[in-house]
Amino acid sequence: MSNRISVFCYVRPWNADQFSLLARRMSPNARVIRCSEHSKVDEAGVPPAYYANLKRAVFQQDLGLSGISEAEIVDVIKRCRLLRKLPNNEARRHVWAMGTAIAEALDKFRPSLVLSLTIDSYVMDLLRLLAQTRGVRFVGFIGTFVNGYYRVSARGEPNFNSAADLSIVPELKAKLLKDDYAPAFNVKSLSRPRRSVYRRWAANVARVPYFWLKRLAGGDYYNYHYWVSQLISTEQFHLYPPSDPGDALWTQRLCNVKRPSLFIPLQMFPECTVDYWCQDVRVIDYYETLNQLVEKLATRFHVVIKEHPSVMGSRPGGFYAALSRDERVTVVPTYVPSNEVLRSVDGVVVWTGSVGFESMLRGKPVFGLASPFYASGDRFRVIDKDPDIEAMLRHVEVCKAKPVTEDEQEAMLTHLARQLFKGDFINDGSWTLNNPQHVSQAERVVQSFIQCEFGLPL
Repeated sequence: MSNRISVFCYVRPWNADQFSLLARRMSPNARVIRCSEHSKVDEAGVPPAYYANLKRAVFQQDLGLSGISEAEIVDVIKRCRLLRKLPNNEARRHVWAMGTAIAEALDKFRPSLVLSLTIDSYVMDLLRLLAQTRGVRFVGFIGTFVNGYYRVSARGEPNFNSAADLSIVPELKAKLLKDDYAPAFNVKSLSRPRRSVYRRWAANVARVPYFWLKRLAGGDYYNYHYWVSQLISTEQFHLYPPSDPGDALWTQRLCNVKRPSLFIPLQMFPECTVDYWCQDVRVIDYYETLNQLVEKLATRFHVVIKEHPSVMGSRPGGFYAALSRDERVTVVPTYVPSNEVLRSVDGVVVWTGSVGFESMLRGKPVFGLASPFYASGDRFRVIDKDPDIEAMLRHVEVCKAKPVTEDEQEAMLTHLARQLFKGDFINDGSWTLNNPQHVSQAERVVQSFIQCEFGLPL
């Protein structure tokens, strides 16, 4: 092998050009190698090695991976939306086959850096772990709920930007406290809500046969994306477009309750912000945890639930019907702004969702089933699936008695701003190399990233 520095970038067909450009701009003198489970964009030899290893794994007694502990293998399986649905032996077989293929690629090319999206699959998780055992830095990119800024995070953890511009704090405060503020990724769903639901429903119906045929006829039966897309689209199949489960009289119901109210804004699931950002793996069984939590909270609180506007229609069959009939909760119509709901409730419960930050900023107590990157200050409390209800009630009363101060807000916003990088990181599959605006956006992402003291190989 040459002494030339190598950079791996984990890619999929729809972002291969984007990440190749990012890697070349970050490390102009390096050899950029695409690593993927998709054969048509992979340059590291991972897919053929993976399939060869799957055959070998049938006769393999030890399905462990060198440098990765048993606890880490178990964690990889539990967090992956595909592997956790498989029998354990089959899941371990795929972990060993893919992990061995990735390890061989890392040892062959010896990259100094791995660039990736934030982790949302076992393939990426294994790449992170195996790079880590070799002392290779893994950098994951993700957009944020603050329009115009992105973060660097492998599994949701906070990473602080040494070159962060803290002068943006007043701008952030003005922006995030607007009643009509919406992250860019929600804008399309909010502008034409019913059309978005129909489009999402029709796309999901089409995905069921499409990915089944793609796996059977495409010569890539165990491709992660095809396989998991078939499974999830089947789970979320609705024969007809679902109706909004919200109650138009939700404000009247809230006015008539005597108990303090807690708002649970639903999150997308399966999704990396639940699967990989929650420290406690027990809470990532989203629907079971939601049901257990509502059962416990409803004994002392009035529980308020609202669907995410970009998710409406993408739930398991029967979910919305059951939710609309659930007498334990008040369901707010999906397209009512969350900030409007916040004015009517006493506290908020989240996994990792951004509504938690918006709530803290307004002085509401926030209870998290995880500690998300934005968590700071005295208003945030971590709870588990079986929370201490009395402690929650006390926290609600304490926060109600102490209106949020400007100093508190500034501290929260500063904590957030220290993790932000200037730039629009596009992660919706729309990025194209022949769009000058997209190229310019990617170059701004690189510019803000390299200003931070990451010690990139140049």
